[in-house]
Amino acid sequence: MSDRERRGRVLFFVVATVLILDVLSPLYFRLSQGFADVAWFGEVIRPLIYVALIARLWRGETLLVQLIGWTCLAAGLQSTWAGFMILRTIVAIGRLDVAEFVLRLAMPCLPLLVSGIVELIAGLLLLISPSLKAFFKAQQFSLISAEAVRLLEQEKAVESSAVAVPAKPRNSVIRHPEVDFAHWSTVFPMEMLISTSGPRRFDSMDPNDPLDLWKIHGTPITSPAHLCMIELARKQCAARCRGGALPGPAVPVDLLLWSVEPARRPWLTRLGGTPHRESTKPWPTHAGRPCTFVAQFCFVDSTDIVSDRLRGEVMLLFLADEQGYWDANKVHIEFSSVKLSSPMTAEQCPRPGFVVPQLSGQIHRTLEYPRSEPVFFRAGHWLPWYFSITGSTKIGRGSFELDDPELLSGQSECLCALHSLDYSSGPTAGFWPLIGLEAFPDDWPQPYGEGAWGRYNMRLGDVGCLFFLINRDGEVTARFCSH
Repeated sequence: MSDRERRGRVLFFVVATVLILDVLSPLYFRLSQGFADVAWFGEVIRPLIYVALIARLWRGETLLVQLIGWTCLAAGLQSTWAGFMILRTIVAIGRLDVAEFVLRLAMPCLPLLVSGIVELIAGLLLLISPSLKAFFKAQQFSLISAEAVRLLEQEKAVESSAVAVPAKPRNSVIRHPEVDFAHWSTVFPMEMLISTSGPRRFDSMDPNDPLDLWKIHGTPITSPAHLCMIELARKQCAARCRGGALPGPAVPVDLLLWSVEPARRPWLTRLGGTPHRESTKPWPTHAGRPCTFVAQFCFVDSTDIVSDRLRGEVMLLFLADEQGYWDANKVHIEFSSVKLSSPMTAEQCPRPGFVVPQLSGQIHRTLEYPRSEPVFFRAGHWLPWYFSITGSTKIGRGSFELDDPELLSGQSECLCALHSLDYSSGPTAGFWPLIGLEAFPDDWPQPYGEGAWGRYNMRLGDVGCLFFLINRDGEVTARFCSH
């Protein structure tokens, strides 16, 4: 918990205690005079309900904080004004020789005046105090995290149980939003993705080469249109194969497309922003300078297709500089949990050393077909290898072409990959480069060249990919491959 949040917690206890005493004091004096003629709803039940709402402020619910804050302001203004007017009238008719008499008349209005001032101060603090806002935000996050962890543990218990249970809706509290492939395949149908004009071959190619440039060509997946290009071509080629399926083993993976919408939860997969980590943990450095937070992968949706040796549900990636992916010593990897005691805030993060896109991930479960490249070659698709094993940001085992000794020997296995996000040449008009963004703004500055980073760009080498391998001890290392 940060210093501001600690101050907010102390301030909350003070404000809540004062408000509760202010509400219960009249109730105590009223009931101490006996129960005859007590208006039970107005004098007992309603104050007790108000006290319960004040106590519930502990949860940090924004709407309730606003409601109590404005209620305190309104009631405080009313009480202060009424007390002031009564006191003013009494003072106006008083004389020095009857000072004691005037004082006795003024005594009943003093509690009203004090109560009004207390409510005014409490209302203002609830509405504008930065410390209270920080505390309430931390409480909200803590409660959300606790619920998310409870649901995750519940799901794990169900998965490990031998007793069959009915299917249930996807857990939206902790999970990634899913790519709506059914929707995007209507936006980008097969007819839209093929060409009907221009050359169908390269002039220099062998006449027996099956290449057909009008057909969908292989491409890294960085947009909904790219996803449709790969998946629809796979479906078409599979229908022509024996048994209606692509040859070889099918390896499940979770592809990730980027959205301009903020992440639903701070622990989910995303680029840039504030990393989901403990605020008390030292920030990673290289050569005495703070590294830049680039991305985080959340594995809560992918536990069935990744190693069981993960050291946490969230993996964080930091780079020493904008080309740090070339050097494994400049890549810092750490793990975090969904539930944190004191999550880091944006104010606590060092200034990034370079611009990192701030985008959130949407997940798409699909299959890779490592041995199916010849099928797409014979079908005439250009860059056929992108159909068998996608070039994309993704999570999953054994679905990457990476000539690494540890991987080939079985000492390590693939965990995930971060692919370049490159639009230096500009996407085809209307192809929705990102979910939630149909076209780039006219004033978008497009960076060019190797290591180009920007608002929508993350070019790793020659549009390459940073792979992450996990060994038998649960240690994760990075391997960069440039195309």
